[in-house]
Amino acid sequence: MAPWEAHGLSVDTYAVQHPGVRTHRATQSVALHLVALGSRFERGGDEQQRLWLLREGASRPPSGLVWLTPPEAYDLTVVDVLERDPDEHREAVERWAQHTWRAWHEHHAQVRRWLDELLGRRR
Repeated sequence: MAPWEAHGLSVDTYAVQHPGVRTHRATQSVALHLVALGSRFERGGDEQQRLWLLREGASRPPSGLVWLTPPEAYDLTVVDVLERDPDEHREAVERWAQHTWRAWHEHHAQVRRWLDELLGRRR
């Protein structure tokens, strides 16, 4: 994974682990960052697709946008990726992001629907 990809993955992971309070902006942010994680881990999406999904979803949010109740706890947090050499950092970010995506498992079906809707716009 390239450094800029690790950065994007870090942004998405941190955003969904720190959703804020239930507002329209927070709802949209969590939804789109989860869509980005789902794209990567379930569909093999790359950084270019991630950026497109975030831009498209920000300008035209997916339908049925609702607040998703966050998990109560995470196995890994940002603390687990700090102060490492570059290669170890990228590997730690990948693990952190995967653990976080799995922690949101109860909402995967909704996230997949949003992902399908957004990807459908690309055609």
